[in-house]
Amino acid sequence: NTLFLVLPKFALLIALSNSSRHNLPSGYRWGEDAPGHDLVDGISAPSAVICRHLCQANEHCAIWSYLVDHPMLDTMPWRGKCFLKSSEALRTRLSAHPFVVSGERLCRHFQEGLRPAAALVRQGFGAGASATAVAWRTSASSSGAAAAAGAGYALLPDAGTPDWIGPAVNAFNTLGFVAVLDVLPAELLQDLRKTAERVAAELLALDPLRLGNRGPRRYSFG
Repeated sequence: NTLFLVLPKFALLIALSNSSRHNLPSGYRWGEDAPGHDLVDGISAPSAVICRHLCQANEHCAIWSYLVDHPMLDTMPWRGKCFLKSSEALRTRLSAHPFVVSGERLCRHFQEGLRPAAALVRQGFGAGASATAVAWRTSASSSGAAAAAGAGYALLPDAGTPDWIGPAVNAFNTLGFVAVLDVLPAELLQDLRKTAERVAAELLALDPLRLGNRGPRRYSFG
């Protein structure tokens, strides 16, 4: 059953089935709260989307709750506040009023996130070269190719030869990236790393909540 609750300047669709509420395949469950187990005091946020991003940016957050900023809640001090909660709050979820929305850190319906165990078995992203590994590394020199092969890295065809560029271009067009292991001298690479770390620190200093500009903890220039 479904109830349409219409208020001045506010319309809300509420699912009444409490038995199925916690199993809804949605990252946003309206009318659900998870009392207690707050990691921090309520954070001002313009929307539930931002609240969810704040949870994803906090490594200790397992579930979040957001109280909408609506005139009907003029006597409540928590309107427009985001509450980040530990995994303990997963056991305190309950049906509340229609002005609260909650969700877990990752939405199971959309299969968000990659667990560490799953990341480790992804093909081509670790050292162990194998017949099924996706090669995305190459080298511009024979010594660099030999060192990479000795470390167990899967290399593109013609790595370490004058013809290394062709397979590298193909890999880039297919995967969207390619790593050339020895294209820069060690001194320049070290300077580049130090500069990148400095710029990253400056950027993070401007974003203490780690909201990012492309989603939680994700940043891009330009």
